[in-house]
Amino acid sequence: MNKSLKDLLLSDHYASLTGELQCACKAYLQPPILLCTQGHGSCSKCRRRYQRCSTCKEEFTETRSVALEALADKLQFPCPHKGCKARVQLSMLNEHEASCLFRPTPCFMNKVYGDCGCNWKGIASEWLNHCIEKHNDKVSDLPFVKFSEPWSPRHRDPVMRYHLLRCFEKVFSMYQIYDSKSGKTMWTVISIGDEKEIDKSYYFDLEMYDPKNPMKKIAFRQVCKSESDADILDPSQNVLIPLEQILYMLDGEKNIHFNLRIDEFNDSDVDDTLIKVNGKS
Repeated sequence: MNKSLKDLLLSDHYASLTGELQCACKAYLQPPILLCTQGHGSCSKCRRRYQRCSTCKEEFTETRSVALEALADKLQFPCPHKGCKARVQLSMLNEHEASCLFRPTPCFMNKVYGDCGCNWKGIASEWLNHCIEKHNDKVSDLPFVKFSEPWSPRHRDPVMRYHLLRCFEKVFSMYQIYDSKSGKTMWTVISIGDEKEIDKSYYFDLEMYDPKNPMKKIAFRQVCKSESDADILDPSQNVLIPLEQILYMLDGEKNIHFNLRIDEFNDSDVDDTLIKVNGKS
């Protein structure tokens, strides 16, 4: 970004322009921008919530403001999270807010493992360091993890297990998700903070087995997902295992055993492997 544009974005004049696109509730107006009888714009949420304009109490209309919509299309808007200096187009603001490293967040480990008693709250960029310090049993510095534990489908939250793996100079999140309605369990591995095309270089192998019966073993392979993928939790794009198959794999003490390993595709076989992973002929 050149200096003149940067200075303009930080100027009071530019702030006043973006202010013209704020609803009375301080949310930015998203096209289509509809006006009240006095010409004030209101966001869609306020129009659903209230009978009249929050600014002047006059009636809403279906009249669009072409000028405000054109202005909204040309400006860059500041991220509302304290400490973040980013400015993005209005159409991308919600997506940026959801992934912003300065967004306030509670500890996700506490949501999954409610008995850990963690009350940490902070910004997203500090969360990994918190996990390394306070939840190191849920963080691996290797590209693989091994679990042997009692199987319990009566978990209140659908996320049964969550683990962080730091490998290949990246951080991957492993989710084990149980859907009690469909009776299926899904495993997915997501690269944190990377672009979609970069993550196609990585895959994960899931191996489920019975240590007392070497004949009982099943294995799966799937491409690692990215936080930016639209199909991040699409069952067809992750490892999905029916409950009947999981129950068959339990040992005599009703424990589940599985290994998960992350690896990198070789350039020579990446296309062929991707075809097999995605189930295409």
